[in-house]
Amino acid sequence: MACDIANFYDRLNLHRLENTLHAVRDINKDAVKLVNELLLYWSNRDSYGIPVGSNASRILAEASLINIDRYLREKKIKFCRYVDDYRLFAQDASEAHSWLSILVERLSQEGLFLNTSKTSIIEAKKVVHENYTIQNTQAIESTIDQEMEKSGLPMIIRGYSGLIPTKFRNISNAEQQRLLKEDHVKLHAALLKELIDPKDFTKYIRMIVAKELWEDVANTSLVLTRFPQFVPYYLDCVRKNSSTLIQYRDLIVTNIEKISIDPNILEYLRIYIIRFLVSDDFLKKDIVMDCYKNLKRSEGVYLGRAILEAIEKILNREDILQIKNDFTRADRAEKRQILKILKLHMNIGEFGSFYKNISLNENDIWYGFIQKAEKL
Repeated sequence: MACDIANFYDRLNLHRLENTLHAVRDINKDAVKLVNELLLYWSNRDSYGIPVGSNASRILAEASLINIDRYLREKKIKFCRYVDDYRLFAQDASEAHSWLSILVERLSQEGLFLNTSKTSIIEAKKVVHENYTIQNTQAIESTIDQEMEKSGLPMIIRGYSGLIPTKFRNISNAEQQRLLKEDHVKLHAALLKELIDPKDFTKYIRMIVAKELWEDVANTSLVLTRFPQFVPYYLDCVRKNSSTLIQYRDLIVTNIEKISIDPNILEYLRIYIIRFLVSDDFLKKDIVMDCYKNLKRSEGVYLGRAILEAIEKILNREDILQIKNDFTRADRAEKRQILKILKLHMNIGEFGSFYKNISLNENDIWYGFIQKAEKL
């Protein structure tokens, strides 16, 4: 997989660069200060951007990504990098998309994003070279670049959005008539390949929906275990056709559950799955509750709250007590949602007693609004 950072030199935060340089062992602190002052002068005190072209700038650009490189190594991601150009070496497409999303999320913390036009996945070819030369290496890189340009596979690039659609658009009569004439069997063969073009996937889904091949729609959920990036689009399609697909509920839910328990599944995909599994036609409360009970504190600051928001109206008394006991281990966002749930389901006296105890130890101005609302 190949990708590079969009407008890298222009978007570099000079204060973050300064902090990164200060963390380097045995570095001359005075020299770092002078370099930072010079960069601020060139950027008109804008705090962003370094000059392009010189070797000195390249060294600083390399240094600015030290922490990101360290993070990728901690995640056991195999990669190499030259300035802002990354090459990631994954075993399959699912792993490649997972690694790419990890890189995207980590870059966003630095205010950086990937260049969509230069991000692609290609199938690695086994080439054995006993004696490498500069000419051979350049030839290999040229061949790879040409293959990337031909592949043109769009990717999830920025945060939770991207070039892979997340919404299933209703099929018009004109589109349906056109899709009925096309061969879905040939397109289905493309889904069995190691890599799938998102356009092929979305077209196939629309084609089998237009032809009302509902069993094929249900069976396509098997593909998601290899290509989880298509989860949002597929689940939206299922929900919008739930009245017909409900007969295949067990098959769809079973395959979705396999994805939900995958420890490498990305946060935003898990949230899509949770919201799907609390919908009326595909409700699987036990799976959702297990997701919350097994939630690791390191899995993201939003995931716990998102799960609680999804299940707040389907909880029973036992669930409420479990969530109540988890209050102390929750982060601030979760604690606010837990209070909302307890206020919704508990009687005034029980909630008031709990609120009184936690308000003595918690310092959150939002709790005051809960208290005022209770008095009203």
